[in-house]
Amino acid sequence: MSKLFTRITSLSWLDYLLILFFIVFFKEAIFYIWSTFQSKEFYENGMAFVVITAVLIYSLWRQRSQTNNAKVGYTQPLILILSILGLSVLNAFFLKLGILPAALFLLGVYSLLGFYFEKNIWRRTLFIFIILIMTLPFLERVQRFLGFPIRLVTANIVSTIFHLLGIGHASQSTIIITENRATSIDLPCSGVKSIYTGGLFMLATYYLQNIKLSIKLVILSVTFFILLIFFNIWRVFSLVYVYDILNLQQAGDNIHLIMGVTGFLISCVFIWYGASKYLPKISFNKSLPVKEKYQGIYIKIIVILILLVSLVAVHFSSNPQKTIPSKALNQEKNLVLNNTKLENLSFNEREQSFFINSDVDFSKKYKGETKEGLPFTLLLVSSKSARTHHDPETCLLGLGYKINNSEIFRINDITVRRLSLNENNAHLIYWFLSSDKIIIDYSERVWEQIKNPNKEWVLIEVGFAQSVDMEDKNISDLLFQINSAAKTLLLSN
Repeated sequence: MSKLFTRITSLSWLDYLLILFFIVFFKEAIFYIWSTFQSKEFYENGMAFVVITAVLIYSLWRQRSQTNNAKVGYTQPLILILSILGLSVLNAFFLKLGILPAALFLLGVYSLLGFYFEKNIWRRTLFIFIILIMTLPFLERVQRFLGFPIRLVTANIVSTIFHLLGIGHASQSTIIITENRATSIDLPCSGVKSIYTGGLFMLATYYLQNIKLSIKLVILSVTFFILLIFFNIWRVFSLVYVYDILNLQQAGDNIHLIMGVTGFLISCVFIWYGASKYLPKISFNKSLPVKEKYQGIYIKIIVILILLVSLVAVHFSSNPQKTIPSKALNQEKNLVLNNTKLENLSFNEREQSFFINSDVDFSKKYKGETKEGLPFTLLLVSSKSARTHHDPETCLLGLGYKINNSEIFRINDITVRRLSLNENNAHLIYWFLSSDKIIIDYSERVWEQIKNPNKEWVLIEVGFAQSVDMEDKNISDLLFQINSAAKTLLLSN
């Protein structure tokens, strides 16, 4: 403890100033990490963050003799810090993502340590700092926004295998339709969770084995992830084939689980063996270099000045909220259904923040009744922004609903998703509609925006306070009418 106190007190006033400005610059990121640690929803993330932080501190403490006397270099930390500051400022201006500053803050801490620690030790700790970043609640975002391309590739490959085997089927985006049923390659089938967990294992392997950054490391890492994706594809194929083609549901679930666990274990053994056998290791010199006189004062001053300028820029560029365009508030447009009377419902305060803003072109909420007198609610949100639409399933969970089941139905050439809520006592049906396409996956909605950012989409949600039969002609006719009317309304914008 006395050595740690000596180490801290040996810092110069310039070091303290650098650390102070750095903390002020990332104060929102620090608050985000703290709130994540306190959140019941992310309790496991917070505990993992504390454990990995403790491992990091203990690891550095064990090597304190080297870190106290070793030669340091400034070029790499400087480049990293400047890159992180640039990304932070861009995020503050444009993206405004809450979790990104937290990740950049941790990378910034890693960069600052490069001013004070021996080079090899500093490089080695990169792996554990990335693990620390991955303990933040990234997984859900990765699954929602980056999982779709993997699911799309998986569905296409499984479809190709079916074609080679001569099995009749139809493939639509991430949905495979066989004679027996329609199967969606959903989030659990994307393999993102195994890739994410496998990435943690890979980083831990590199850290424990003192692996040096190299081209071989990149090649081995890419091969490892390809192996994880390969096993996931066969896992999905086995599930669809046994579950849908052979109609052996229990066997399909068992094979799906066994292949998933086996594939993950084989991949982990591969990365551990490959790292120990083929990757170069960091060598720590027994004779430590003599500590140089204090240098790098000008580099640290440059970083402090950039921090100061960035703080001022972010503060004075905090533009007021965009004014809501008149069309978002204009309630003159209405959806018209044949033989079905709709009554306008007003948005509550929370719904207004979601559905009446600068990114929404048109939003409406109605209530009505089917021909048989079955009451329903209808929500329409038209926007070019996928962020405005949100994920219907995540929104429902946030509002306190319990989702018991999610099913895909094909009705009158319309593909929709039905959610069973609160022990099947209520149903919600939703889909996304554009001028030429219907999709039922929020991840695909995000990627559609990336491909064509100026394309207008309508989120359609139809809610029933009881369970409904999708084969009921009244229900299918209602959904068809809503889709046709919403498309007419969309084309009129």
